[in-house]
Amino acid sequence: MKFESLKTIRSNRLEVILKVAARCNINCTYCYFFNGADDTFMQRPALVSTDTIEAISRFLVNGVHSLNIESVKIIFHGGEPLLLGKRRFDEMCAYFSTHLGSITDLTFCVQTNAMLIDDDWVNIFVRHHIRISISLDGPREYHDKERLDFSNQGTYDQVIRGIEFLRQASHIGRIDGFGALCVINPVHSSKKIYRHFVDTLGIHAIDFLLPDVTHDGFHGSPSTYGDYLCELFDVWTHDDNPNIQVRVLNSVLSLLLGGPSMVQGYGLELAHAITIESDGTVCPDDLLRACGPQMMNSSMNVANTELKEFFDSPRIQQLDQDHLDFDDSCQDCCWLKVCGGGLMVNRFKKDVGFRNPSIFCDGLKMFYAHIATYLLEKGLPLKHLKEVLIESAQRENVLRPA
Repeated sequence: MKFESLKTIRSNRLEVILKVAARCNINCTYCYFFNGADDTFMQRPALVSTDTIEAISRFLVNGVHSLNIESVKIIFHGGEPLLLGKRRFDEMCAYFSTHLGSITDLTFCVQTNAMLIDDDWVNIFVRHHIRISISLDGPREYHDKERLDFSNQGTYDQVIRGIEFLRQASHIGRIDGFGALCVINPVHSSKKIYRHFVDTLGIHAIDFLLPDVTHDGFHGSPSTYGDYLCELFDVWTHDDNPNIQVRVLNSVLSLLLGGPSMVQGYGLELAHAITIESDGTVCPDDLLRACGPQMMNSSMNVANTELKEFFDSPRIQQLDQDHLDFDDSCQDCCWLKVCGGGLMVNRFKKDVGFRNPSIFCDGLKMFYAHIATYLLEKGLPLKHLKEVLIESAQRENVLRPA
């Protein structure tokens, strides 16, 4: 198969999903990390060690130099990353800042369930300019159905206690707000969730994620996900508030107008995205974990490899090709530039691989058509929209296997 040079469409931004904790203080029913197909977390240390943090820093410094990476985003992840503890978390951030902050545009993010947040944690977030995203599935009646503790009790009240510390810090200007991340469940009302985030909690940076599920594990109706996203778009545009950012909606709008995406799973750009486990093992993007343990098994570790070597490895090169080796139904689809084939995990099928349409394909087409219609009704010239979509088809003719 012959493909256009991937270097021309891979960004010079590096995203690192750093598993500082391979354990969690809750037990979400849909968790791809602990309750999915990959149980390799059991082989990892519960918490990343100081020695591993130092090795990760050296690995990233070398990678920035060898690949001319202009920006590095480190997402502290888990499990629950705050289980690392305040002192060690603070020291880790300071160490990364010292060694990486002077050679690249360094950003820290944390994805947390917020249950451990207090004033001391807020001080750490402020000191290191950490962007905070809270995992929250909406109002109590939604959240407590699946985000449970180990006694099978809902966790909404504990999450809200943590959020209150962030709201107070935001109110006095100590932090520049915080965001929420919600996993889409089509039996819930996206309008109700949006209104809860915006009106009740005052959250203005939101993202909604499709579930990390493959063809082998999906049993729902794609159209229900399309309905959910269309409803979300309608309530967001009705507010017409530029201060409220919904990343998936902003990304699709941008792509339909000829701009870039702000989130993976939309658009054609290949991102430098890696996962570093709590023992320093370097793996592909964490979104692929639901494809099974073979996807995240790796002999590469920050102690024995370099970032360039990782990206040049046959396995990652194959994943890059798989990303662009679309199903026949995608090859001629007008939404390809917007969709990018969908998240790779949603295209995966055992014994077949990634050359399948997304399990959410029909629903996503509804979603894209809904937003395109909105743009046309708002005055976007049909000619411009056609040019954006035709450019996608022309580009795919280049990417099509010979």
